[in-house]
Amino acid sequence: MDSYSSTNVICSPVSVLPADFDGNDSTDVSIFRPSNGRWYTSNAGLLAAYGTTGDIPVPGDYDGDGDADIAIYRPSNGRWYFYGGGNVGFGVAGDIPMPCDYDGDGDADIAIYRPSNGRWYVKDQGYTAYGIAGDIPVPGDYDGDGDCDIAIYRPSNGRWYVKDQGYWAYGIPGDIPVPGDYDGDGDFDFAIYRPSNGRWYVLGQGYVAYGIPGDIPVPGDYDGDGSWDQTIYRPSNGRWYMYGIGYEAYGIAGDYPLPARDTNIDGDPHE
Repeated sequence: MDSYSSTNVICSPVSVLPADFDGNDSTDVSIFRPSNGRWYTSNAGLLAAYGTTGDIPVPGDYDGDGDADIAIYRPSNGRWYFYGGGNVGFGVAGDIPMPCDYDGDGDADIAIYRPSNGRWYVKDQGYTAYGIAGDIPVPGDYDGDGDCDIAIYRPSNGRWYVKDQGYWAYGIPGDIPVPGDYDGDGDFDFAIYRPSNGRWYVLGQGYVAYGIPGDIPVPGDYDGDGSWDQTIYRPSNGRWYMYGIGYEAYGIAGDYPLPARDTNIDGDPHE
């Protein structure tokens, strides 16, 4: 495994919550099933058959209509495929898809982070050099200005670096970065999930103990109250546990919980 293989990163376009497929301003309990290429949500069932083994799910609001669109990135050919909307070639072997609303126009932009040179490439917006070997891309709206900021988390020193905003030390080796708006104030908070003790730490907000070994962190606003919820998906039983909300059984072995991001592009967020 490479240096990214133990990390699941959450990133959502600023305009839409992660995995909000019905546009109701809440995150859906949802999965992509690589074994049959199908997308499912707990409230709507089967959404579509779109994708195959090895594809990376990259849902986002690419058309600006207020809900997440079904989309996949195919590492084998560097193409993005959009359900009902064609495909675009944007990427090379080893690139990490990182869609987000980088220009603040209300829709998700096609973008990749290239670990080999530490560059971010955003379609029709050029590139930015921001990162070194081993960094984990964590874009989000950290300053609350309505667009995604280019940012990385550096496991080697536990620092978060946000372009044009500086850096923050928050994390130790083995932590999983899980940025999101946990206090509902409109900007992203620096946050980590620590698999070693099952705790969630949010800078300036303390910690919550919620998880066991093998759980996958999948934060989002599941109750639609405007703030993100600490949430885990447990592959061993296919259950989603949402802090303060309860749990829901939705998933089977091998499913990919859709709020997760695959930062080593192996198609598997479970490792």
